[in-house]
Amino acid sequence: MPPLNTLSAAIAAAGLLTIAAPSIAQQSTELPEVTVTAQKRLQSSSKVPVALSVVDGDDLKSKGVATIANVTDLVPNVQIGMGNANGMEITIRGIGSADNTERGDPQTAFHIDGIYIGRPQGAGATFFDIERVEVLRGPQGTLYGRNANAGAINVISRKPGSKFEGAVSAEVGDWSALKLEGMVNVPVTQDFALRAVVSKQKHDGYSDTANATTGFSRDRDDQDNLSGRIQGLLRFSPTASLRVGIDSSSDKGAGLAMFDITSGVLPTTRTLNTEVEGKVDNDTSGVVAEFRYGLGAIDLVYLYGHRRDTRDEVNSLGAAPNVYALYSEAHKQDSHEVRLSSADSGALQWVLGAYTFKEVTRHIDLDVLLPAAFGGGRAIHFVQDPAVSKSTAIFGQATYALAPALRATLGLRSTHDEKSREGETRVGPADTPIGVVGNSAAGKWTSSTYRIGAEYDLSPAQMAYATVSTGYKAGGFNDGNGVVGDPNYNPNLYYKPETITSYEAGIKGRFLENKVQLGASAFFYDYADLQKSAAVNNSLVTLNAGKASVKGVELEGRAAIGAAGRVNFALGLLSAKYKQYTSPSGQSLSGQSLDRAPKATLTLGYTHNWDLSTGASLTAYAGVRYSTAYYLSDTGTPTQAPLFFAQPSFTKSDLTLTYSSADDRWSVQAFVKNIENKGQLASLFTNGGSSYATLTEPRTAGIRGSFKF
Repeated sequence: MPPLNTLSAAIAAAGLLTIAAPSIAQQSTELPEVTVTAQKRLQSSSKVPVALSVVDGDDLKSKGVATIANVTDLVPNVQIGMGNANGMEITIRGIGSADNTERGDPQTAFHIDGIYIGRPQGAGATFFDIERVEVLRGPQGTLYGRNANAGAINVISRKPGSKFEGAVSAEVGDWSALKLEGMVNVPVTQDFALRAVVSKQKHDGYSDTANATTGFSRDRDDQDNLSGRIQGLLRFSPTASLRVGIDSSSDKGAGLAMFDITSGVLPTTRTLNTEVEGKVDNDTSGVVAEFRYGLGAIDLVYLYGHRRDTRDEVNSLGAAPNVYALYSEAHKQDSHEVRLSSADSGALQWVLGAYTFKEVTRHIDLDVLLPAAFGGGRAIHFVQDPAVSKSTAIFGQATYALAPALRATLGLRSTHDEKSREGETRVGPADTPIGVVGNSAAGKWTSSTYRIGAEYDLSPAQMAYATVSTGYKAGGFNDGNGVVGDPNYNPNLYYKPETITSYEAGIKGRFLENKVQLGASAFFYDYADLQKSAAVNNSLVTLNAGKASVKGVELEGRAAIGAAGRVNFALGLLSAKYKQYTSPSGQSLSGQSLDRAPKATLTLGYTHNWDLSTGASLTAYAGVRYSTAYYLSDTGTPTQAPLFFAQPSFTKSDLTLTYSSADDRWSVQAFVKNIENKGQLASLFTNGGSSYATLTEPRTAGIRGSFKF
């Protein structure tokens, strides 16, 4: 294996050669076109006037993308990882949320087959048999609306088809990794097809917590998932269809490892002598129904989604002795969306819709227990039943051709949100609590958002666009209540909605006879009342950070080098800072960078295919991602100043080598990810004056094999 600097230089040289030497690119084959549904209708990805990245099925396979977090390595200004409360945390252009509890909301709208996922704990469990992933950067306040201030991620699974087919795959690797997957697609009749998939994924923990000191049987940061999905597609006529899907997942393990970084120094090893072994025993399931009907010049779509999950967890912070917690809950959500849209190719293209969402979390039970060194026993018992969130919206967007090459877009959305919860906090032992304090709150918020844009075709294959758009995220509440004099009175009980105005301009399209695809954009955000969440003293606290500004430039694309080579590249330059923000302790944070907002990220990758004399093929991929330093922070308290922890700049490199048979029925892939074997800061939690962090994955390597029939 060549040294890392040699590998990086080779990839960089290949990328520069593709852009700087048209004579080479002109000898290559064309790039395949990728279609997306990012604007609720089928379009070429190069014709969508937003900052959009697409990772299609070929990319997922050749680049070894096995989890939704791996998408981070391929797109600019996006970070996806596991964080507090075992939930997925997504940050786009420096905008993200650390509150994964029942009262918090993400900043990025995450969808699976069109269904918005309210709770991030099970969002990545169904990442298998995937057709493509669409990542929209920037506020999507019109067509998506709910919690899409940072952007939206759409995971689209493969749908039932008209041909009988099946596939099985297996993966083994270090950390005792094992992944098994099976799929079968059956056309039951000419108009009815079924597709079923099952996936088993497991590996040992990356963090050494089962050692001689603890005597535990499992290490932290492990995985033991079993998931399945079945979909049916029924066509009533050429213009009418119904798709119904059911999925279920089980997630078990010892949970995340949290390392003490109070000193500001990142851990050099993953050894941790925790207070308890840790446990994750979570289940999630869902139902989706999509009805489509063509009414001539108008298309009708109705989309229903139901999801349900339960959590049963045991967690501890850092090394023993320390507090640990028992947590359980039951959650469900239901959503309905109905859309009418234009079906012809006339000068006016439009979509109108209505959306409702309701989630209810019951039996929320959190026990915080003292460490054995302090006698054990319960310190806090936090009970909520229920916590409810509702959202309704109506929306519309229209694009009109003012001239053959010029189009204008106007979008509007009106949203009403309601949140409430009932519960209490008991302090002290279970039998004789020192005090019982109320912990209930409710709130309502209404807002309207808009999108104004213009597009101009520079040529049949290239376009320029400019947009002004707004976003809104509902307010909420922290722990405590609003009763003055109550022991749990919180003067900062409620936090306000946040709003964003975004200005963006870009150019995208295909060049050199469809051999190079490029997208470039420049953006500026003006944030008001940005919601900043951080964990303080075993409780997540969200405050409004006054004003913030985000500005940057992005460049991404892919290019063909000859008939056998492909280059992908992504550059993100970012400045995301607070403009007006005073911490609870009175410290001004104006000019301080937002969390997870590196000033620059760069991704370069090269894929090469060799056609062998036997008819088989060999495909190699090498990719590297570079990131400058970024921060994770804690808001602090009235008596404690804010804390900032720096993740130094880093590179992360991956390699895959895939052999495919002549008939393309079977393949074998060897891979290594994170060659540098360095973990980065993923999330932050503060308790009792100490700060703890989770880390991204270390180096992993293995072999995958697949067979299609």
